[in-house]
Amino acid sequence: MADKTSTSNPVTHVGVIEGCIICGLCEDTCPQVFCVRDESAVVRQSAEKFYESHVEQIVQAAKECPVDVIKVRRAV
Repeated sequence: MADKTSTSNPVTHVGVIEGCIICGLCEDTCPQVFCVRDESAVVRQSAEKFYESHVEQIVQAAKECPVDVIKVRRAV
């Protein structure tokens, strides 16, 4: 995975791995991309169309995730 603190490279993939504590921070930060369900946060099915316009919010959600389960892949 590329550095998730920089916002200069476009986002190519966003995922939530096992271990989500359902705090809701990601959805609060970027509701266009993240949705909190009963057992975990997930990336919305239509999220890819928001990657380019919401890079900063996606990166912020990943950076601030208290259990580091949001993984962001960036173009190099």
